[in-house]
Amino acid sequence: MLQTVEALKKRDKKGQSMKTSAFQHLLLLVGIHLFKSPAECVNLLNDLQNCIKRAFGEKPKKKKAATTEDEEEPAWVEVIVEVLLSLLAQSSGLIRRVCKNVFGLVCQHMTKAALQLILDVLDPQQDQDEETAVVVMEETEKKRKKLSQKNTEQEEESGESSDEDSSEKSDESDKEALETNSESEDEPDENFRAMLRNVLQAENALEGDDSDEDVDDETMMSLDEKLSSLFTEQKKRIQAKKDEKEKLRKEKILRRDFKIKVLDLVELFLMKQAGNPLVFSVIDPLLSVIEHSMSSDSNKQEQDYLRKTADIFTNSLCRSKQYCKNVSSVREELHSLLESLVKRSCKQNDSSVALYYFSGSLYLFRVLRGNTPADEMASEDAQIKKKNPEEAEGSPGQHIDLGSVDLERVTAVYKEALNLFLTKRKSPLTGAMFFDLFERHPMMCKQLIEVVVKSITDGARQHQQTQACLLLQKALQNKCFKLSLSGKEWEDLIRESTHQITETLKKVGEFKVKVDREKVIKCLELLSCLIKIVTQQAFSIDLTELRGVLQTLGQQEHFEKSIQLDNMYWNVMKLLGFKRPVKVKVCVQPANGTVVESLKRKKKGFLPATKKRQNRKKAQPGQSKEDGPESSRRIPAVGEANGPSEGKKQKRKKRKKKRGGAEEGERETFEQGPPAKKNARSPGTTKGVAGSHGHVKKKKQQGKGKKKGTD
Repeated sequence: MLQTVEALKKRDKKGQSMKTSAFQHLLLLVGIHLFKSPAECVNLLNDLQNCIKRAFGEKPKKKKAATTEDEEEPAWVEVIVEVLLSLLAQSSGLIRRVCKNVFGLVCQHMTKAALQLILDVLDPQQDQDEETAVVVMEETEKKRKKLSQKNTEQEEESGESSDEDSSEKSDESDKEALETNSESEDEPDENFRAMLRNVLQAENALEGDDSDEDVDDETMMSLDEKLSSLFTEQKKRIQAKKDEKEKLRKEKILRRDFKIKVLDLVELFLMKQAGNPLVFSVIDPLLSVIEHSMSSDSNKQEQDYLRKTADIFTNSLCRSKQYCKNVSSVREELHSLLESLVKRSCKQNDSSVALYYFSGSLYLFRVLRGNTPADEMASEDAQIKKKNPEEAEGSPGQHIDLGSVDLERVTAVYKEALNLFLTKRKSPLTGAMFFDLFERHPMMCKQLIEVVVKSITDGARQHQQTQACLLLQKALQNKCFKLSLSGKEWEDLIRESTHQITETLKKVGEFKVKVDREKVIKCLELLSCLIKIVTQQAFSIDLTELRGVLQTLGQQEHFEKSIQLDNMYWNVMKLLGFKRPVKVKVCVQPANGTVVESLKRKKKGFLPATKKRQNRKKAQPGQSKEDGPESSRRIPAVGEANGPSEGKKQKRKKRKKKRGGAEEGERETFEQGPPAKKNARSPGTTKGVAGSHGHVKKKKQQGKGKKKGTD
């Protein structure tokens, strides 16, 4: 093995680096795994040695054994794929990473037979075959257990009798066996019942109640032994079934894990060989896995398997930027595959599964059409119309590059699907599928627009009519579709569409269901788009009938209840020259003519009047206690003397005013600055100042004397 690795290194210097590095990875990986299971790895090494010789053009030595039929040996790529699949069956992260690297180096040499080996692993039919084989194995094991059960019964009958303790233990085991039997199996085991009946009949235990008196102790002990052996065997049988179910469950988990690993190889092939024609053979197996997983158990591992498969199909295949450009050799096969995918999507029960089939058909349509984006086609059409407007109007659509598409064949398939969607009540197809078709392949708008316009009035239900309005609006906003039509065809389409919407709005009555309102909203949206086209391009289309229908429609009461519907209606009416009436707010007045005053809100954080603290002052002798604080706050009448409380309040106010005046004086002096210097005093001034101070002191002394006299 090491010699082969050294030889591959020498070849790597000369060339063919991807091949040599792939074989080096495989040989080293098998060499590491040789320590774990040498018997398996020896065969793998022999296969790899022959594979290396064939890959580099050397002829391996043929055995001299005579063969009647010369069987063709598989290609070296197929051998490598088989080796990789056998290694992926083992749970090892290192093996998984190395296998992905090796397959990435070898995938450019893939053949159809080698790819089929990978796709056979993903086949859901193979799982069903394995489950049936498991059922057959269970039946054969049951027969073997029955034979062993009979042998054990015969051996226990010839044995000696046991003690009373053993009988008690046997009773407990019998109860446990019955409990496990009832839990594990809902249906009764008829074989076990028959065997129990035979044991009881052999000892005459099924006779009347008087038979217990005639039974000896020895017969009772032998009966007890037989019953205990029978129930222990039944318990073993039930445990064996549980073990078998657990084994099958683990095998199923390992099988699903193996398939998830194989999906990594498929994803790697789609990413690195997107332009290979073998990619088309991957579509059907992936779709069958998605369809089968959708209808199977919702196990977490099953959901991961489904999610990974759907992600590979959507992102790595359908949304891939690279695809096969040369499809002339497989043109007929791709058309037949596209037709089958569209028809199978119409027959599905689940719309999510139908979406994958429909997106697969769009991918094939893109491959057949070739590498012509919609923006490039629109720019080419615009240039042709600028250069030769007469030729462009006379022969529209002749400059569209269809590639390898058989337009009549493809149109027939998609038209049948669109008719099924718009005329059948329960259809797995959705409007989003045809939105995607119109956006990715605008050439189909012209082929299918007639069916869409008729379905505005002839749709199966309101939902189908709404979808027809949305599809028509989507087509009208497409530049490529507009450029593919001549001026006369465009005007006729606008006229017919306006007529169909007018007929639909005539039939509008009371909105019983939410779908009715949605239908009218979508019709008005489409109508606003059509009116803008008519006014901008000055088409000679009569809109008088439409105005009358809209005026009668706006008089219905249920229009005002929906704000969206009302706004959409008046947007259309503005385009037709009508003005929306202004609603005047009227103030509600009572019968006597006085305006109702709004109630003041209560201030938060303030106590109500009932919770306030009452006045604790003593009531006057002429005042009752029941008057409360309100009576103490009574305003005195004219000529009435204020009480002592009022006098105290006035004195307090005067003191506050004096203090406030003194503080204001201090502020003024502070603002004016420091006091001026004292001038020389004249004798007259000193007397005046001293006299004023003495006058103030005399007044204070007189006031004190009066107070003492009163006291």
